[in-house]
Amino acid sequence: MKRISKSIMGALSLIMLFNIIACDSEESSSSSTPTTSTQNPTEVELIETSHYLTKDGLSEYTIVYPADTIPSTHTAFAVSEMQTFVYEATGVSLPAVIDTGLTYEADAKYLSIGHTSVMEDAGIAVNVEEVNESGYIVKNKGASVFMAGGAFGNLHAVYDFLKYQFNFEVYAADEFTIDDCKKKDVKILQYDLKVIPDLSANIIGYGEHENNSEYARRLRTQTIRDVFLPDGRGGGIWHNFLGVISPITYDDPSLCTNTGKHNCINDLVVESGQTKPTIAESKAEYPDCVAGNYHPEWFSNGQLNLSSETQDEMIDVVVNCWKKWIEESVYNTGMAWTFTQMDTGTWSNAESSLALKEKYGVHSAEQIIFMNKCADEIRPWIEANYPDRKFNYLMFAYHETTQAPVKMVDGEYVPIDDEVVMDENVGLFLALSRADYYRPLTHEANKPWQTLMKQWRAVMPNSDLSLWLYGSYFDNYLVPLDIVNAAQANYQFAKENNGRIMYYQMQSDQGIASDWSRLNMYLMSKLGQDVNADVNKLTDDFFANYFKDASGPMRKMYDETRAMLAYIAETSNMSFGHSQGASLMSSRYWPYETLTQYLKYIDEAYVAIAKYKTSNPALYQKLHDRITLESIIPRFMLLKCYNVRITNQSMYAKELLTDAMNLGVTQAAEGTGRTMAVALESFM
Repeated sequence: MKRISKSIMGALSLIMLFNIIACDSEESSSSSTPTTSTQNPTEVELIETSHYLTKDGLSEYTIVYPADTIPSTHTAFAVSEMQTFVYEATGVSLPAVIDTGLTYEADAKYLSIGHTSVMEDAGIAVNVEEVNESGYIVKNKGASVFMAGGAFGNLHAVYDFLKYQFNFEVYAADEFTIDDCKKKDVKILQYDLKVIPDLSANIIGYGEHENNSEYARRLRTQTIRDVFLPDGRGGGIWHNFLGVISPITYDDPSLCTNTGKHNCINDLVVESGQTKPTIAESKAEYPDCVAGNYHPEWFSNGQLNLSSETQDEMIDVVVNCWKKWIEESVYNTGMAWTFTQMDTGTWSNAESSLALKEKYGVHSAEQIIFMNKCADEIRPWIEANYPDRKFNYLMFAYHETTQAPVKMVDGEYVPIDDEVVMDENVGLFLALSRADYYRPLTHEANKPWQTLMKQWRAVMPNSDLSLWLYGSYFDNYLVPLDIVNAAQANYQFAKENNGRIMYYQMQSDQGIASDWSRLNMYLMSKLGQDVNADVNKLTDDFFANYFKDASGPMRKMYDETRAMLAYIAETSNMSFGHSQGASLMSSRYWPYETLTQYLKYIDEAYVAIAKYKTSNPALYQKLHDRITLESIIPRFMLLKCYNVRITNQSMYAKELLTDAMNLGVTQAAEGTGRTMAVALESFM
């Protein structure tokens, strides 16, 4: 029996307890597991139970899950993962059954996943409001273990069970570790966990992450589709003003039933000295002029005029769309949806919009007022039809709506009036597109964004905040950007400001990104769970398991790249924003000797894995691809900055393109026509 002291600060660090003895045997009579909550420093006793999960290659345990579990949800996936990885570790297949007709008995051997009738019968409960979507409990009673939580928490609870039982850990889509207990007996450990991750949802916007939900789930992160309800266009998530209220439907003159007796509304000619009639007046005067959905007054300057004189009709359209999406979201967790402006950098210039701008000083007031009214309108329907689901309606602080409608009173920011205080179900997606990506949000370079956060907090005292951050030079993917330098501080910043959702936009438009993308995903997945996680220790663990024999030279390359970026940041006084990549692709910042040294580390890494070429070809190819992936950037930079030193540029460029395409690195920058092939064609 062992005792350890742990300080749990809002989340259970998932890197603890490396000394757990996961597989029992005749030589090993005791194991250990945490027994703790997430609230206070706790001294915990680490013990194992007398119940065998597997013994002599067999198991008496059955997985139980709720009868109403919907296929493809996180709970259904949790059941599959429990079966998959218990078999991987022990060679034993566990049956899985629904909870219909089952009751709790002290000697019954159940692994209960989700909010089952057995769990209720056992008197075990989890407060979903407290643990949020990603939180969970893992708790023993009798011979059974109960794992349950929020929408994502049921799955995360299973991963904790697997972690402590078998030291299960995921490093990449094709790399996990788990103890081999096939020739050993395994005892159930004693659990009493309540884990509340620091963020409710953590979306890491690499293409490999977004397009591989299995990988994202195993990292305990979420994809966009897990979190946001898609709109009726078949999946639109943001910049969806004109998807929800389409000009094709609501601003089509052909919908006018003009019989020739008079002009349609938007054709009316106002004589000198007369006032143009309002839409309502025109409809009253010419009822046969307007058919169905004809609403040209709803559109202005490529956006919606949310303050239109027929605003109530606009609200009805939006709310009815939301109702439809909720009803169709049975396979989607749908904790939030967005109603956000088009990505044009403009706002409505209708008279009513300009009047609100004059009153409040900013355009964001218009969207707050509109969203509050939508939230009020849909609330009774939600309470009547989906009382157990909490929805959040997010708008952007972006471009023309970046600034909050506040004023300064006695040295504090306050709302300009009560009209612009956000409803508790109306949240903000704060998109910091102009921030310095290399430096943390808490850095002096990002002070304007710290101030902006304070201003928005003044108008959203009870609302959820979601952060949209950026982690690539979108004008050039082939220049290193040390995300880790800012990531931990940014996750801490999000937690301190009551952030609920973190979305880090990366290279979402290609299958696999270089620049240590898999390390970044691993570290960011951990930080979403515990913002105070030991990043250095996690990095060591990643390199050892992901690069294996090649970890030494690859770690040197990584560390020296980070050191070089730190030197550039210190000596150049640059701001590292989304369009800074082109400026950084220069021999001024990257000496020839530096780039060639990185490639020497790549060669050393290849040598380190050469022994597997014949003894384990599959492992060799996997490690070779991982090393090659990190070679793409220094090879491209060498070609771009020092091509005169490369004897056969054409061959060099062709080999680089072949490697990049084979690995899935297809884009050199964001946008159509900015492919690797285009970026390299001048050298071929």
